[in-house]
Amino acid sequence: MASGAFARSLLLPVLLLHGVVSLRTETEENTTSNASEHGNSSSAVPVGQLGLESFDIGPGKHGHLTSSEQTWRRILVEQRRPKSATEILLAIGGGTGAGAGSGNATLDAEILQRMQYQDRVVLVLLLAAYFVALIFSATLIHRQATNASPIIYYADPRYSDAVVDSNDLDEYLEAFNQPPTDVQLHVRGLVPLPGLLPHVVDDSVELWQGLYYRYAFSFSLDLTPWIVAEDGEAGDVRNGMPEDDLKTLAEFLETNSNDLGRVQIRKTVSWHAWEELAMNIKHKIRQSGFTGVLQVNFKQNDVMSVYKNTPWANFLHMSSTKILCGLSIFGYILYFPYMWFRVSGPVLRSNFKIDIDVDSYWELVGNKLSAE
Repeated sequence: MASGAFARSLLLPVLLLHGVVSLRTETEENTTSNASEHGNSSSAVPVGQLGLESFDIGPGKHGHLTSSEQTWRRILVEQRRPKSATEILLAIGGGTGAGAGSGNATLDAEILQRMQYQDRVVLVLLLAAYFVALIFSATLIHRQATNASPIIYYADPRYSDAVVDSNDLDEYLEAFNQPPTDVQLHVRGLVPLPGLLPHVVDDSVELWQGLYYRYAFSFSLDLTPWIVAEDGEAGDVRNGMPEDDLKTLAEFLETNSNDLGRVQIRKTVSWHAWEELAMNIKHKIRQSGFTGVLQVNFKQNDVMSVYKNTPWANFLHMSSTKILCGLSIFGYILYFPYMWFRVSGPVLRSNFKIDIDVDSYWELVGNKLSAE
């Protein structure tokens, strides 16, 4: 409801401006029409009597100005005359009556001048209201980004809920250097589709050369229970991370003052001879009668991003801020370069392995595999 009211409050000035512009256009057309009517019944006046040869409207036939041309020349002279601040304020606050076109050059020029000043003020007020609304919205978002939590670092909440409230290296590693929790062996079977059917099959996929396939089955084998650090003693939180990366992380925790500083931990999981296991799985499924395409994939890499819990960083990472930048038209021109330059930090490596040999794992799953 609040967002709807806010949108209507922004729409109302736009509608008012449209009405003002329409009224101004109609008034100026009336001015031209009335001036022309006065000119049809007036006699020509020599150009030399006006002394306005340098202005835009040229003389009529035989070097004379008609009455309407004379009126417009006087309007131009009045409009081009420098105005004092008092005159400008009076023009902004004054009325325009029924409009110009009275035949009195001074009065018509003053009314048209008032219209111009008032149109400009309306535009300035609309822009001011727009930017005030943006600043007010940004202030509310920044207040939401501020919190009193003791947490100092947190992982990307889309993928992990790990947090830590200390700059201690071991506590940091204990929170964020844990083994990946989504390591699986993915097995998929696909069968070809006739050329006329893909548009009626929701889960169809195009693999290559314009041929369409659908998934006949898909399952994953969990490997998480057997993940351990690649080297080091059991239970040591520093296991799996090279010594130079540990030094880089310790320096970052002690000295980095950038609110947008970020640490990326690239976790790599290795499994010796897993390709042999993949061949065994394919052979087992084909023996059960499946003739389609088989895919066996092992997810070996995972990246964890760790951010600082500061008001400025939270404010810039919020989706509401990105929406506000889009509404401000020019916001993204500043936002993306700033984030690209400021969001920086070390990229660390952490190595893990599957601590079970292929033959032992095959004994666990081999007799349970089929194409059904």
